[in-house]
Amino acid sequence: MMTGTGVPSIRSNSEPSTFAETEDDANEDEYDKFSISLNLGVRTNPRMAAYRVDDSSDDESMKAEVKLDRLAYNQVKFNERFQFELPSKSKNTMSFWGACTKGLREWNPWTVLVRLFPILHWLPNYNWRSDFVFDAAGGFTVAVMHIPQGMAYGILASVDPIVGIYTAFFPILIYILMGTSRHASFGTFALISILLLSPIQKYSYSPRIHAEDVSSSTEEKYSQAEVLAALSFTVGLIQVMCSIFRLGQFCSLLSDPLISGFTTGSACFVFTSQLEHLLGIDIPKFFGPFNLIKSHVKYYLKGVEFPIQLLCVIIGILVSHFLNLNEDYGVKIIGLVPTGLPYPTIPPVRLIPKIAVDSMMIAIVGFVISYSLGRLFAKKHDYKVKPSQELIAQGCSSMFGAFFNSLPIAASLSRSAIQEESGCRTLMSTAVSAFALLWVLLFAGPLFKPLPNAILSSIIVVALRSMFLKVREVVSFTRKSSFDGLVWTLAFVSTVILDVDYGLLVTFTVNVLSVLHSSLTPTVQVLSETDFLDLNIDPKCYHDVIESSDCMIVKIAGKLCFANAIKLEESIEDTINDQTNDKTLSDQPRYLLLEMSGVSEMDPATWSILDGIHKVLLKNNQILVISGLQGPLWSQRQLMRILDVIPERRFFPTLQDALAVIHSKRK
Repeated sequence: MMTGTGVPSIRSNSEPSTFAETEDDANEDEYDKFSISLNLGVRTNPRMAAYRVDDSSDDESMKAEVKLDRLAYNQVKFNERFQFELPSKSKNTMSFWGACTKGLREWNPWTVLVRLFPILHWLPNYNWRSDFVFDAAGGFTVAVMHIPQGMAYGILASVDPIVGIYTAFFPILIYILMGTSRHASFGTFALISILLLSPIQKYSYSPRIHAEDVSSSTEEKYSQAEVLAALSFTVGLIQVMCSIFRLGQFCSLLSDPLISGFTTGSACFVFTSQLEHLLGIDIPKFFGPFNLIKSHVKYYLKGVEFPIQLLCVIIGILVSHFLNLNEDYGVKIIGLVPTGLPYPTIPPVRLIPKIAVDSMMIAIVGFVISYSLGRLFAKKHDYKVKPSQELIAQGCSSMFGAFFNSLPIAASLSRSAIQEESGCRTLMSTAVSAFALLWVLLFAGPLFKPLPNAILSSIIVVALRSMFLKVREVVSFTRKSSFDGLVWTLAFVSTVILDVDYGLLVTFTVNVLSVLHSSLTPTVQVLSETDFLDLNIDPKCYHDVIESSDCMIVKIAGKLCFANAIKLEESIEDTINDQTNDKTLSDQPRYLLLEMSGVSEMDPATWSILDGIHKVLLKNNQILVISGLQGPLWSQRQLMRILDVIPERRFFPTLQDALAVIHSKRK
């Protein structure tokens, strides 16, 4: 039994040993009944433990003492005692065809409709008396923000300003039906406009592109509206497919440092693109890597022009109208803004293969930012945002908007924050905002005719402040993790030097490789014993440990598969060599105890590694002991025929069970 100091004791009930000293004197039916006492923490189950409270201690964690007394089990007896049975396929799992037919048998049209269109659930239960006032206030407030932001981000994407207003109306009609985020304000978003800029300029008519950057005069070109329609449709299609195949979780590979660095780098492109409208200067346009550097070098080599249109930021739309700045001074204005709703047009399908890569990036970035924002508000207001439903909602919204000359939608942080602060409670606020913009589309277009482009560009440049300030985050990321700081720097530098799409691709690849490396690198760690049987700790970090002369404990954790099998074998060999290099063969530990409770999965390649280790130890008259393999892994080792090599009496359910039996050998 355990003494007052907490040192474990082991007693034998005069039964044979769980595993024999050698391979020859082992009996498969042997069963040890070593009793172990552990100080594990308070257990309230009277069948398992009795505990007492020491009121003399000032430390709360030291007032409770637990005495746990049970038999030491090997894995076989442990399974017998607790009636282990692997869940059968017939009870809990089924074949792919069975799952499909089950879904068809249990198919309920109404359930499917409610899942696909959540509005059928929340609208019948909507509290018009208490919620509509708040939703209306939030909706009208955000609608006012949509007008300048939408037009500005339309220019940012190199399309007509009215396209931004279309984006805040047509796709939103579908999102109201299918979306689940109550507070996120969907519509135009600066980063999406930046990503759209390159493919729109590349594949549409653009007389200002330099001849040396035009790949071929016979290359087929499309109107800006056609390219935009194809992009929006492809982005939406990708998001819908990701929802169908449940691929939303892979978007988490876009880490916070990646998004932050990429956003800051993209802000440089936004700022450069708006100098043309803000200062009235002609910035040459290039495509491909180093295009930002080429544009600035080409411009400054030919001299700087006086920024006369900068005055428009101060003078504003009224002075532009009364002084005829457009006619008398050549100040660029928005011009005629069409009223009414556009006729639906079919996106050019033949363009989709060319823009697939650009669309993939836009789809991923748009969803990651929108879902992160929606999840933030959902957690704050205690409701759930479903990633698969959000994917299909955003995808269908963008696909619908593609027929009406709209940008792919994404959530905006600034508008969402204002919408929440205005008291918005449900998606009814989004509906109010959309139909408020309908009035702008139908009647208010002529009011914006004298608006200088510089005004909209100034809105974009002012909005860039928060994006440029993200450069301060590199310090925070670096303090937390040097790798995160490296990712931020790589995202920023590669985006600025190469291009927006290249920068995202490079950093995303680095992130994926990092995840693969960490997930495929198993943890191999030496543990040492202490005065307490249940505490086995790393001797590199703790010094008050007991160096065992007859047992080496090696902890293995992670997913073990063919991809890291060789690395696993090398790590175990290196660990053993580091611990035994200065010892003769007779002084080396008798037992190698592999603690594998942290292993989540194993395949045949890793089972063969254990087989090889066992054979090497056997030649040196040493014994391999394994603990922690339970459940499916325990059953899997039967399929791998590992018991033909390593006897089942060498497997234990816990590290403490294995150590209890090994300690008995010392006595």
